[in-house]
Amino acid sequence: VAILTQALSRLPKTKPTATCAGICNSAAMPAFLVALLLSAACAGDVAAQEAMSVELGVGDASSEDGESMLLRLIEFAISAAITLCFAMHYKSNVVDKLPTTLADRSEADLFESRERERGLFDCCQSAPTCAYACCCTPTLAAKNFEASGVATFWLSCVMLWLGSTNPAIYCCTTCAKAHLSTKLKRKMGMQSSFPSEFCLNLCCFTCEVGRESLEVDEALEVEISCVNTVRSTAPPAP
Repeated sequence: VAILTQALSRLPKTKPTATCAGICNSAAMPAFLVALLLSAACAGDVAAQEAMSVELGVGDASSEDGESMLLRLIEFAISAAITLCFAMHYKSNVVDKLPTTLADRSEADLFESRERERGLFDCCQSAPTCAYACCCTPTLAAKNFEASGVATFWLSCVMLWLGSTNPAIYCCTTCAKAHLSTKLKRKMGMQSSFPSEFCLNLCCFTCEVGRESLEVDEALEVEISCVNTVRSTAPPAP
């Protein structure tokens, strides 16, 4: 991680080229570094636990432990890099082009809430939404929160990515996601409560993110297709 961080610090600060896909974007770089460092910290905790088990005679000290931890760190770094590259492209081509009508709403203006019309597995009926929900869940959820003004894109994306890659903090991440989803539903005038959102996200996280995406897209009158294109579905003005 130290070597990777040093290499990133030497990247040029000028306009990024098309081939590097915006890696040098200074606004996104902190999120990438935070994700890497926190993942390394989680892996370091696991290494400490394994070392303690060796001292207690539970495990056998061998070079395989070090190799296993190295592979785990590499896995975290690769996952963070892939997530960052896609999230930057998705934000610039999709999130930044979405209308702000939903974000401008106030929860106080919506006293009458309605039941949700979409089913939990409705995302399976939309191939692009299903693909985004299965392969890019943190990015899709971050889009929903950014478009509704509930949370910023990079904060929610990093938080959900860390929760999805670290089982030790998954429950805490689910609590945060349930809180944000409750605010999101209320913004759209839908019935919602923290206990129900927590259960949905704990057991059916991917499907629930896909359903929220469909509901947000309908509220914004847009359609998002692969790869990272936005089309308005609003009726033409008379």
